Amino acid sequence: MCEFPEHVIPQLNPIQAKQHLASGAVLLDVRTPEERNAGFVPGSTFIPLHELEARHGELDFATEIIVICRAGGRSQAAAEFLGDRGATTANLAGGMHAWVDAGEIIDSTSGAPGVVI
Repeated sequence: MCEFPEHVIPQLNPIQAKQHLASGAVLLDVRTPEERNAGFVPGSTFIPLHELEARHGELDFATEIIVICRAGGRSQAAAEFLGDRGATTANLAGGMHAWVDAGEIIDSTSGAPGVVI
């Protein structure tokens, strides 16, 4: 018998993610603090993946949550974790690399141009 995941997580490209964000979704960044400081999507929420289990109650599960990391692996795990707890989630496929490659803006905490590390 084949087993399928309980929740199939939609994979969004940056254009689709921006459309969802414009409709009220939130963008959750699950990278490390060092990665976040170097470059982040303006307006995104930050909860490092290693803190998500303890802090997921800070998120509004009534709102779609699009999860982002550097390349898409950690965000997929986070989206599955949140989906298993009742959130509507999506993964930003390709992560920050895809976001930047699509020409989208990122900021840094230092005020310098944002970079993906």
